[in-house]
Amino acid sequence: VYDPTYNTADPQLTWEIVDEKPVLAAFHSDNRNMVLGCVSAKDGAMGSTLYMLHTGKSDVQGQVREEDAVLVHAQYTSSGKIVAVFDSFAALYNTKGEQLARYDFGGQGLMALDVAEARVALVFGSQTQDTATVLVLNEEMEPLLRKSFENRSTPKVLVGKAGVWVLTGHEVLSWSASGKAGESIVVESRPFTLVRGGEPLALVNGKAMPISGLLDKLAEAGSNGLADSSAPLPPSQPASAPASADVSDDDSVEDSSSVLPDGISEELSGSTPEAAP
Repeated sequence: VYDPTYNTADPQLTWEIVDEKPVLAAFHSDNRNMVLGCVSAKDGAMGSTLYMLHTGKSDVQGQVREEDAVLVHAQYTSSGKIVAVFDSFAALYNTKGEQLARYDFGGQGLMALDVAEARVALVFGSQTQDTATVLVLNEEMEPLLRKSFENRSTPKVLVGKAGVWVLTGHEVLSWSASGKAGESIVVESRPFTLVRGGEPLALVNGKAMPISGLLDKLAEAGSNGLADSSAPLPPSQPASAPASADVSDDDSVEDSSSVLPDGISEELSGSTPEAAP
């Protein structure tokens, strides 16, 4: 780890990795603590190791090994804990490597994920399935919402305090933090991905298109005391078995309206607006 001047003669941290392949590294907001994720094979099965390091110390501050699990993503939360997503479960760890909470995927295939605002958004399904499921967890790995949608291609997901947005094919879907379906939009050119700028954005034809307006009407309802508060799902949907079969038909996505929601760029109707910052 180097300082901003890239002084190779005096690195802030040097850590030798032996018999493992590093796959990711993430820094805490203090720019001192970091988590290093590695994978390696043992007895014919892949496993993952998280090393908690500090740039001013030579010793490992914490370490955790998860067998039969491939690390996909890891990052610090605002509270200084570490959220790690593997191919078969998601977990919360402290800086000593102790597991504080866990959510098992129950055999479901992970297609997409996003972590932000003390929320973990996961999309389950496969290319051969017509329906996929988006699940949002809080920092304690408790399910907040679970919704099914039509799986038109490899989905993308973006999560925030206001809710969750899913890109599937040419359509962007939305749900509020309380699980209420927001508006959806369909664009002629398939969006490349969803990104978190100053606000949620969809990248379309090299342009950044705001999508936060999909939840505007629900936000207005919430300001009038009509929206539900965000709370974990009932115990009848256990964290250890997030089965998509529990999703009712009412959760499925309805056909999109051709009317553009408030706050959505006119690019949807074929014009080319200025790129968002």
